[in-house]
Amino acid sequence: MATNSFDLTRTFSRRSLVGILMVAVLMTWFHRWLAVDAMTQNEAQNNVQLTQVLSNTIWPRYASFITTASSLPYETLSQQGEIASLRRELAEKIVGLHILKIKIYNTDGLTVFSTDPKQIGQSKLDNPGFRAALSGQVASEITFKNQIDTFEGVRADRNIIFSYIPIYPYPNSQVAGIFEVYADVTHLLGKIRQTSYIVALGVTFLLVILYLFLLAVVRQADGIIRTHKIEERQTQNQVMQHLARHDSLTDLPNRTHMLERLDQALERARRTNTRLALLYFNVTRFRIINDSLGHEAGDMVLMEATLRLTDCIRGGDTLGRLGGDEFLVIVENISSVDQVATLAQRHLAAFLEPIEVNDRQLVLTPSIGIALFPEDADRAEKLIEDAGAAALKAKDQGRNRFVFYTESLNASSLERLEMETAIHNALSNGEFLLNYQPRISISAQKVIGCEALLRWQHPQKGQLSPDHFISLLEETDLIIPVGEWIIREACRQCREWQLEGLAGLRVSVNLSLRQCQSETLLETVGQALADTGLAASCLELEITESVMADEMQHTLTLLKQLKKKGILLSIDDFGTGYSSLSHLMHFPVDHLKVDRAFVQDITRNSNHAALTDAIIAMAKSLKMGVVAEGIEEEDQLHLLEEKKCDELQGYFFAKPLPPERFLLEAKQISQQLQNLSAETRNSTESIVMT
Repeated sequence: MATNSFDLTRTFSRRSLVGILMVAVLMTWFHRWLAVDAMTQNEAQNNVQLTQVLSNTIWPRYASFITTASSLPYETLSQQGEIASLRRELAEKIVGLHILKIKIYNTDGLTVFSTDPKQIGQSKLDNPGFRAALSGQVASEITFKNQIDTFEGVRADRNIIFSYIPIYPYPNSQVAGIFEVYADVTHLLGKIRQTSYIVALGVTFLLVILYLFLLAVVRQADGIIRTHKIEERQTQNQVMQHLARHDSLTDLPNRTHMLERLDQALERARRTNTRLALLYFNVTRFRIINDSLGHEAGDMVLMEATLRLTDCIRGGDTLGRLGGDEFLVIVENISSVDQVATLAQRHLAAFLEPIEVNDRQLVLTPSIGIALFPEDADRAEKLIEDAGAAALKAKDQGRNRFVFYTESLNASSLERLEMETAIHNALSNGEFLLNYQPRISISAQKVIGCEALLRWQHPQKGQLSPDHFISLLEETDLIIPVGEWIIREACRQCREWQLEGLAGLRVSVNLSLRQCQSETLLETVGQALADTGLAASCLELEITESVMADEMQHTLTLLKQLKKKGILLSIDDFGTGYSSLSHLMHFPVDHLKVDRAFVQDITRNSNHAALTDAIIAMAKSLKMGVVAEGIEEEDQLHLLEEKKCDELQGYFFAKPLPPERFLLEAKQISQQLQNLSAETRNSTESIVMT
């Protein structure tokens, strides 16, 4: 701090002294300039008055000689008697005056007379001062330290004002001649110089007084600044310590601070022999919101989540943010597990209401993992690890729930970690494959399409269905490259089967929310069709109702762009989501796929049958086709035929098939359907005949 104060004073002193010097110099120069200008004007006026006197007394006698001098030879001009007479009279007239020299010109510019005989006969016609006087103006100029030939002889180091002054013989007459008068102002300039020095000293004195006054002010300001700097540094240190221990967005305790708080809470629990619970919150779908709507929207979601969690915690609880979408709550002095469960349920209920972000209604579904002290762990890091594993289990079980930690979760956590590692290499290792489940047209009585279903041929675990790894693909962002591979491979395989005899075969591919949000989806689909030669009408893309509801405007725009390419579109698992019928009317959808949950009980549950009837009727009115999934029994087949369902899919016809079996199975299924249809027609005809 002393260094800063010294620098301030020293800088002020240096600049002030330089300023004082500059102001003194400028003021001296300015005063001298004004004084010299005033003196020049005054002396010029004196010269004019002197010339007027001379013209009144001398000019009448010499006017004729001066005006006609141009006709005399140059060599004899200076020897004329008028020249000597002029010299005597002029010398008598200027006795006692500071006049050093006088020259007389006629209007031809000829120097008729000069106190310097050598100049007699010279022409001044091109001289600016002479030409100004010839036009009726007085022209004056000052020269410094000049050497001049005067009446008394040559004099050096003189400051001179010389003026060209027109001569008028009588009022309103034309200029008859020009006088040039040289006045000595050396003594006046000396006085001006002395006055300038006095002015400089006076200005310098006043500025020094001002400097001393301001120096006192600066020193006082130094003290204020020094105090302020100390306080500011203390405040900055406090802020830095706060930032080091708190989250920059929510201002909640961060991971470091929460570990300290948890260690302190555990120490109190040991000392008082009480129990403690740690709640680990994971805000589901936050990453998707952050990626699709931007970081600003993500920050708004986190702030709203913080407010809702804060409203739920008790007075002695501690809420903190680990990072991302992960929060911790330390709950001390718990009496029972039921008390913790009630508290966790209260936190879940706080997120039932949607969050409004940029005119969008977003629903958050947190997953909560709970670890207890002393049952699950007795160290802070281990307790957080256990609660995190429980939160992950809650997320896998369907989100919007809480799960207590148990030892069995350790094994599942390790298994999930191994799966995450393995799935990163699955695509490059060619471990992903597609199976195809046939889709049957009731009216055509044959296989007209298939649904591409992803499988993972795990090196150790064998073939896995998407239920085991699809969430990992979404969380690791692998869903985008894997989804692109599915589209390309499905298009290639479908075109190959078409060339092998299944003309017009369609293939359907499921799209995830992340794929619909990807900016490369349109390009991927277009490139896949171009590379494989598959017609756009033979590719069908399926989305779920939840995808439609989450980003309705974006999804609508995307579907319209796909539709322009000629691609078929369908809504999968229809009836289980939150689709608004008014919105559905605006979506360019070709098929609705009735969820298997309704189809499986259609022959035993009248409500499911009625709902299926309603979906089919609605689809028909909107000019959409209907596909029923999950057909496993012949009664379901006949009932859906009666309800005029367009297409069927399920284990009754075939399970998902590997590519090498699909072609043969599809042909066999079509043949069986046609045979069954023929038997039905024969049976109907025999009944009619009977």
